[in-house]
Amino acid sequence: MEYFPVHHRQLYEETKHLEVPPKEIHEYIMSVPYEDGLLFHKWTGPLAKINGFRGDCLDKYGNPIPYCLGPHSIKMLRAVVDMFKPKAILEIGFNLGYSSAMWLNLTEATVVGVDISDKDETLFGAEYLKEHYPGRFEFVLSDSKLVYDKIKDRKFDMIFIDGGHDEPDVLNDIALGVKLGIKKFAFDDWWRCWGPGVQSGIARTPLTITHVFSNIAVGTI
Repeated sequence: MEYFPVHHRQLYEETKHLEVPPKEIHEYIMSVPYEDGLLFHKWTGPLAKINGFRGDCLDKYGNPIPYCLGPHSIKMLRAVVDMFKPKAILEIGFNLGYSSAMWLNLTEATVVGVDISDKDETLFGAEYLKEHYPGRFEFVLSDSKLVYDKIKDRKFDMIFIDGGHDEPDVLNDIALGVKLGIKKFAFDDWWRCWGPGVQSGIARTPLTITHVFSNIAVGTI
């Protein structure tokens, strides 16, 4: 397995059993190059904010709005794009649409975003991306456990898994990718403090993780 940035490789090998990344790696994960900060606001600015339309970080049902990928994630997604060069991405866990917006701008790929939530912020993001990236974005409102029949006729060359982070959810989403014939996998929240079931779920499958880009892991099957 390769770990990037390269100078973190030895530190990662020494600390990968920990739940929380060491300070040096954590600081790199959260670092935002100036240009990426500008790009993030350009790409996601029109979408709903984490505080939601109510302004209290709760959706219309009173549930907390999950955290989203932030500007610090652009450097990691860019590394995934450079490696996999995806043309058709299936994204599990759309939330507010931030990661979909990044994929749409970092690539020329089509993106299908799947999310279980019908909160207003999610639906707004889906409509915005569909309107502003015509022919390239589609949203499917569904539990990923039930979505197969809705997308079985689509062809994808990469799946980005950022839905439920418990082991059963991760296993389900990997199985979905395999059933759809997808060979390239990317996972957000590799470190267990953010994704408690990501590493353990992957370990129970034939999937081989080849690279860890700070907090996003990629592999093939």
